[in-house]
Amino acid sequence: ITRLADGRPVADAEIEISDYCGGAQHWAGKTGADGIARIDTTLGNPHDGASCNPYSPSPLIVTAKLGADLSFALSSWQHGIAPQNFSMPTVYGGDATLAHTVLDRTLFRAGETVSMKHFLRQHGGQAFSLPPQAAVPVQLGITHRGSGERVELALAFDGQGVADSSWHIPAAAKLGEYEVRLESSLADGSRWSPSTASFRVEQFRVPSMQAVVQAPAEAQVNPAEVPLDIYVGYVAGGGAGNAAVKLRTQLEPRAVAFKHYDDFSFGGPDVKAGEVDDDDDGGDPFAYYLSQFGAYRGREAGGAAQPVTVKDLILDEHGSVRVAVPGLTAASGARNLVAELEYQDANGERLATSTRVPLWPAAITLGLKVEGWAASRDKLRFHVAALDLQGKPVVGKAVDVRLFKRERSAYRKRLIGGFYALESSSKIKAIAAHCSGKTDKQGELSCAIAPKASGELVLRARADDGAGNTAVTSTTAWVAGEDDWWFEQGNADRIDVLPEKKDYDAGDPARFQVRMPFRHATALVTVAREGVLDSYVTELDGHEPVVSVPIKSNYSPNIYVSVLVVRGRVAWLQSALGTVVRYFKLPWAVDGALPTALVDLGKPAYRFDIGRINVGWQPHRLEVEVKPSQTVYKVRESAHVEIDVQRADGGALPPGA
Repeated sequence: ITRLADGRPVADAEIEISDYCGGAQHWAGKTGADGIARIDTTLGNPHDGASCNPYSPSPLIVTAKLGADLSFALSSWQHGIAPQNFSMPTVYGGDATLAHTVLDRTLFRAGETVSMKHFLRQHGGQAFSLPPQAAVPVQLGITHRGSGERVELALAFDGQGVADSSWHIPAAAKLGEYEVRLESSLADGSRWSPSTASFRVEQFRVPSMQAVVQAPAEAQVNPAEVPLDIYVGYVAGGGAGNAAVKLRTQLEPRAVAFKHYDDFSFGGPDVKAGEVDDDDDGGDPFAYYLSQFGAYRGREAGGAAQPVTVKDLILDEHGSVRVAVPGLTAASGARNLVAELEYQDANGERLATSTRVPLWPAAITLGLKVEGWAASRDKLRFHVAALDLQGKPVVGKAVDVRLFKRERSAYRKRLIGGFYALESSSKIKAIAAHCSGKTDKQGELSCAIAPKASGELVLRARADDGAGNTAVTSTTAWVAGEDDWWFEQGNADRIDVLPEKKDYDAGDPARFQVRMPFRHATALVTVAREGVLDSYVTELDGHEPVVSVPIKSNYSPNIYVSVLVVRGRVAWLQSALGTVVRYFKLPWAVDGALPTALVDLGKPAYRFDIGRINVGWQPHRLEVEVKPSQTVYKVRESAHVEIDVQRADGGALPPGA
């Protein structure tokens, strides 16, 4: 509970939580010194409905009283800040059991057998645990979607929460999708029934022909055209001579990532100084996807997907043909050439096969990693990785990193009818700070420079591959200075809460950057997973809006940290200077703006967001590699596969692994 005047917490406020429809009281109490009313009992299923009906829980009304002051809120006031708006999983029914089913495959024909393995785990405030259902029988329900026909099988989980099962599909089974559910009775008499998996039963013909679209074995670096070898033949043997086929090709952007370099950002558009309209994407539907930060639109980073090119071909007497795909212009970003071949199968069906040919702008690729999302004017540390196209380090490669400062500006524009819209633009300016050098034995260049600038900085790395091609990558970093941190703000109540990193161990402090549009605000910080684990109130300043959350051992395997920032009206400024403002028509910032007949920019406001981090995963993570003895096998040959499993922390595997 906060005051409208200044956003400060309100202590000793009388709180009552009741059903909005029936009036039944759920909880009553007072706020503490920090303005928080902590409720240790459950309120049941989420009360996010906006109407009174017998099929969903009634909305809750929360009232707060302090002397003669009264305020209230409804649980249905959640549009734009509901859990699904933040991709948060929610559990209905008051049970936090996680069920997962692994199928041997997802497409069957009638008369075949579905093999399944089931896993149960318990989500609780004390990290990893096995659910109580692991020791009692659990029922497996397989339901046909559409008709509702159902089959029930009994399951018994072992002490590790694992069970195996199989179902022979009847020859007369209905076609379509089947849903697999694990079901059990809870202690309170309710039914626990999470949806775990699905598969399909269909009638399909086994293809009598096979097709191959083969790209060149060597890497394609800025090619003018790409040759493709096409072959269509019968499974029983022999090529489909003189068959008519259709080849479709298209260029699409491609994200680049390499194993063991998860912290590095590869790709990203080239950066140029100048002013850019943040709301203008040039009509490019892929601009947002290609851009890692709004002002740099994606046409320089690989280009938008081009129209599909269709070519009719006639195979030779051996069922093969070579064709070249021309017109591939150079680009600064990685792309894919998508090639799809359509052909007529002898069983009467039209079939298709496709392949993707990676196109590279250079024979090397660069990655950037900034140490944390915030740095200082006197020290900014980052690393550049130079890799070949197979992800191996390139030693001794000369790399040049230039820095740019991005300044955002936004203003409200009045529309017809008295409405307002927010428009924004960005100005990119080059700064003197830079870093150049050659990569070490690990293929990395480490830099620690003094940017002498604050705010949002853009790092652009360049390197030549020795054949006249240039590899470019870019990323952003925040540098703390003496000025307030101002962030782009839209018309919604959402902000960005960004963790400094994604993985933490118990005992580490987790830092979150709060991209709020306020100079000063009161923040309610909540750590949640199965309900609220911890919460506290802090003050945030626009100079450095950062919250720090101490990580506890029971936060494993992950937590959701929400930050609700509240800004008051600053009523004392209006009461003392209101007359002067009106007489002299003085302009005021949003924090002290007086209301007009159409807009109230200085009204009390809040912003909200949720950030997710992983906690204590290292002891529980496995590194798995599967290596077949060869990549191609003939029918009736035996495939020999080597499986290597290691714990990520280097420890011994548990017994029975």
